Amino acid sequence: MPYAVQPGDLVVPSYWPNSGWSPWHEHPAFEVAELPRGSLMFQALERYINGNIEARSFRAKKAERTRMQRAEAIVKDTSGKYNAQWKLSAAHRLKEKPENGGTTPPPSSGPVDVAKILIVRNEPLWERYENKRYVLRSKAGTSLKGMAYNTFEPVEWTHVMDHPCPGWRSLPVLNALHGEVLMFHGTSKDVIPLIAAGGFDPSRCQNRGKDTPDYGLLGKGSYFTDSFSKLMVYTGCNKCGDAECACNSSKTPLLPSNRYSMLCRVLLGSMKRRKPFSDVSAEEIRAEDLHSLDNTAFDSVMGIGPDNRVDTQITPTNEFIIKDSAQAYPEFIIYWRRRRLLVSKL
Repeated sequence: MPYAVQPGDLVVPSYWPNSGWSPWHEHPAFEVAELPRGSLMFQALERYINGNIEARSFRAKKAERTRMQRAEAIVKDTSGKYNAQWKLSAAHRLKEKPENGGTTPPPSSGPVDVAKILIVRNEPLWERYENKRYVLRSKAGTSLKGMAYNTFEPVEWTHVMDHPCPGWRSLPVLNALHGEVLMFHGTSKDVIPLIAAGGFDPSRCQNRGKDTPDYGLLGKGSYFTDSFSKLMVYTGCNKCGDAECACNSSKTPLLPSNRYSMLCRVLLGSMKRRKPFSDVSAEEIRAEDLHSLDNTAFDSVMGIGPDNRVDTQITPTNEFIIKDSAQAYPEFIIYWRRRRLLVSKL
């Protein structure tokens, strides 16, 4: 199938500015431009994030294994990688465990303030993404009737905004025909520039299994969610590493410290829907590798929100994975702060 995009013939989003781009200071492979706070795009994204949190809050499972393992590793580290503040926060987090008193509550979501939004320009990545979008568009055009191609109608999105700003018909769905959405991806501040420079790499998905492969809820791939609430309880502070802390910003001491996340274009195409916590094949799902969608009609995997229950402590959320790096473009870097709620003194 011929590609629609030829070198030097890129069609980038209309809101990408013509000037004001600068290379990332530590990684010149990509450029960034700040989205003006007064722009309709910035305001729409900020409204979408907080509307998303209000629509479906999230509280992590108490003493969740992955978080406890990370906290234990920090406390026991002797390499000097973590300072005293990180170790104190990790020790506090370990008190979620019943054997340690169970006095620390698990992190939960809450309102945020968006401090800054950067647009990422990486032309080779964008060209690769455009090419993949053309392939999925062509597939959908010939498959809508014969293969019941996914149009997102059955999906219960966490939050929906219709016509949020010029250029977008809705969020998170940008184009239902080829399954293009705007999804959140949580990672650390240090990893964000690596993704912006080289794109997502599904092969880096970690295998946590001992006897059998365990790549995560939906198997091996790059993970995304439409729930900012879930993302924020797994996004650690840059100063202490904890998801819920009282650290202040180094540059603006009166404000909470910044957190960093990505908002990405993702081509979900035709989704294979799974129920990760109720399917009898839950262990098999976690073991699925990057070839599990080969020779199938599916382009991605979705963990259906209402069935995404570990136990009654947490709110179900949608999860999505892709197994082809060309299906995602890391378009926005979001700088955000947990909003401190003022308690009146009576």
